[in-house]
Amino acid sequence: MKSRNDQFGETRSILVTKLQIPVNQANILPRPHLHNLLNHALDKNVIMVGAPAGFGKTTIISEWVKTIHLPVAWISIGLEDNEPETFLEYMLSALAIIDDKLGLKSRNLLYSPNPPVLEKIFQSCINEIAMFSSELCLVIDNFHMMNHPQIQQIFAYLLEFIPSNLKIILITKTENLPALKRLKYTGKMVKISKEELRFKGHEFKQFYHVLKKLPLNELELQLLENKTEGWVISMNLFAQALVEDRSMLYEKDQFSGRHPYIYSYLIEEMLDYLDDSVRNFLLEVSILDELSCSLCEAVTLKKDAAEYLQLLFSSKEMIKLIPERNNQWFRLHSLLREFFYHQLVNKYQGNIVHLHRRAYTWFYTQGYISKAVNHAVQANDLDKATEYLWNLAPSLLKNREYNELAYLLNLFPNDWIENSPHLCIIYSWTLALQKMWENAHTYLAFVDRLILKMEASLYEKFLIELHVLRGYIALLEQKGDECIKHMTTAAKMLPKYSEFYHMGVEILSPEWNVLGSDIAFGGQLASTCTLYGKLREIWKNSGLPIVGFGAVVLGAIHYEWDELDKVQYFAKRGMYIGKKHRNLGILVPSSLLYARMKRALNNDDEMWQVIQQLEDSITDRHWRTTITGFKINILLEEGRVDKAVKLMEKLEQMPATGMISINQIRVLRASGKWTKALKRIEPLIKQVELENRLAIFIELMILQSLIHFEEGNRSKAFTIINQAIRLGMKEGYLRLFLDEGTHMKKLLCDFQKIVSTDQAVKEYCSKILSKFEHDSIDEVVVKTDLPYLDDLTNRELEVLKLLEKGLTNKEIAEALYITVGTVKLYNHKIYSKLQVKSRTQALIRAKELRLIDY
Repeated sequence: MKSRNDQFGETRSILVTKLQIPVNQANILPRPHLHNLLNHALDKNVIMVGAPAGFGKTTIISEWVKTIHLPVAWISIGLEDNEPETFLEYMLSALAIIDDKLGLKSRNLLYSPNPPVLEKIFQSCINEIAMFSSELCLVIDNFHMMNHPQIQQIFAYLLEFIPSNLKIILITKTENLPALKRLKYTGKMVKISKEELRFKGHEFKQFYHVLKKLPLNELELQLLENKTEGWVISMNLFAQALVEDRSMLYEKDQFSGRHPYIYSYLIEEMLDYLDDSVRNFLLEVSILDELSCSLCEAVTLKKDAAEYLQLLFSSKEMIKLIPERNNQWFRLHSLLREFFYHQLVNKYQGNIVHLHRRAYTWFYTQGYISKAVNHAVQANDLDKATEYLWNLAPSLLKNREYNELAYLLNLFPNDWIENSPHLCIIYSWTLALQKMWENAHTYLAFVDRLILKMEASLYEKFLIELHVLRGYIALLEQKGDECIKHMTTAAKMLPKYSEFYHMGVEILSPEWNVLGSDIAFGGQLASTCTLYGKLREIWKNSGLPIVGFGAVVLGAIHYEWDELDKVQYFAKRGMYIGKKHRNLGILVPSSLLYARMKRALNNDDEMWQVIQQLEDSITDRHWRTTITGFKINILLEEGRVDKAVKLMEKLEQMPATGMISINQIRVLRASGKWTKALKRIEPLIKQVELENRLAIFIELMILQSLIHFEEGNRSKAFTIINQAIRLGMKEGYLRLFLDEGTHMKKLLCDFQKIVSTDQAVKEYCSKILSKFEHDSIDEVVVKTDLPYLDDLTNRELEVLKLLEKGLTNKEIAEALYITVGTVKLYNHKIYSKLQVKSRTQALIRAKELRLIDY
């Protein structure tokens, strides 16, 4: 095909291969979800596939057009084609491949000795397409190269008056072109972006396992997906590299934008045509993991940083918007960032410190202290980084952000940490709150050495921190005397209190049963009450949040002793301090304690009001888990099992706590799934016994005895409840028994009848029973009236009556919605209690005892 150059009167050939649909390799991974997306997009006249180089745009479109059963005209544009006449010539030639008569009139106009202006030829072309007998598809690959103003103008005209039978597919690296701007708001265009083109999840796995035949494990796949971000060219490049060396996945320098294959591609395909000013901008911001206009201005000292970001985002799409940051923050693709940072280190080492200093100054003034610490360390301003972290650490500890603290501490050199009293104190708190007390003592020993060289004011400041922290660790280690000694010593000094206590570090984990926690000695009530009484004297009038934890623990102890007037005082005190200091570790447990007290006083409406107000005000997911677990217990006590089951399903999706396991056991018990409940209890009992958590141990034993009692195993139930009472009476436990309600009352009533030798247990059992309200007890057993026979439960009587009707075991199971195995178990218990050996003998004995009618 020939075209004429009006300026020089020459002709030049059109490259026919640019009009051919690209032929892909045979081993292409099918992507049916993208085909479906494109099929639905055919409802519109224009489909724009926009993404940076290497996202497989051309590959997916060339595969898809083979399936759509429409005639396709394809143009692959090059930079040399960025002339209006050349572009028009390619377009008309592509249409002629569909039908040589299509565009014939327009071609004649173009090649005529005195051709009209190009706009007229375009109008003619539009008319010819509109009169074509069927729908057709025009694909323009590399449309971003057509940035000549006249091409954009005439193409905008085509898009505005596009014939209804024409589908245009634009493959482009950018949508920031004049011809496309107006189209965005007309409803005629569908955009397929890089987000749709990325390989994710199962498709990502298939790419390496099926297509590349690389048997990578889940960890290796996750590493690759995080690094490549589903960018298919980088996936291919890494696949090529992995064939040669699988170990590169674990080598930081190799598994990055520095790798030779990645480096070469980035230079040749993506970065070669960037202006020097843009390259310099990217070099300087490569020290940042996230970008904003203000931050980039501060770091690069460029007032037009916003223009660079917009250029990169809209034109080259090398940066990605971060939606969760209010669409005001961006980040570089990880490979690009690594590439530029590597260049920065190699060529401009002297500038890096200045860039990091500007970064940490900006982050600190904006309140992003964690990032300020990071950049201060990178700038080797370790004193400044230490100062920042000392100010930040209490709030991170308060919010239980231990991983974040550990990450920031690990940024510092070890020798710097061991010679910094500030960092050693932070490390000790972080370790102590995670129960790594031995390691915490190691860092405290470093402080002991360092403070000897300090001036008097600093010496006393750190001595207070040492005593407070050692006192706290002693508290967790259940060393009451040592705890009092250290806290008393600290209180005699000035400024008297730890900076970490001023912030209100949460020393209570998200559990509503405070007595099972370390700060309550696992439930040793008497010694804990004595200890906190002394600590209250030390901390009184301090106004510190730590006083609130004492109120929570003392309130929980008095609740267990059924001293509800004292509970009200401590619970309200805890709620006040928790709200004042915004400390959830005080507010939530004290509020739930107050709610529990209201239920004990039969004020259920007030109880639910407290729970609802608390739930409405708490967003922390760990403490919401605690509140949900508390609600499940209350619902079960009220007999609303179905609602409790639904809430339990929700709870199991929340962050795990120790109380979730007990909630699960309670729900299983209430649902009649006794065998499953008992299986759950057994390992948990062993665990809490090893951890010396007495309160939880007694609670689990109580649950275990109730389940055995309800399934008819009275002797087992009595053995376990006897042990629970023995343990409970030593510390004065009452409410653990009382809160189980009428089921516990029935169990204790029957248990008391068989207690003969142990007078102390019998008396304590009577004490518990005397605390119950004197309401009637629904009989759960049917009396045999013979002293040598055990009583039958209601369920056993149900089974007996169905046996009398002649039902088989299978029929009884269906009638009672239980398994055949459970029916056999009931049969065995009935025979045992009636002292018979067969069904016939059981029925005769039951009729003799008038348990069933003759």
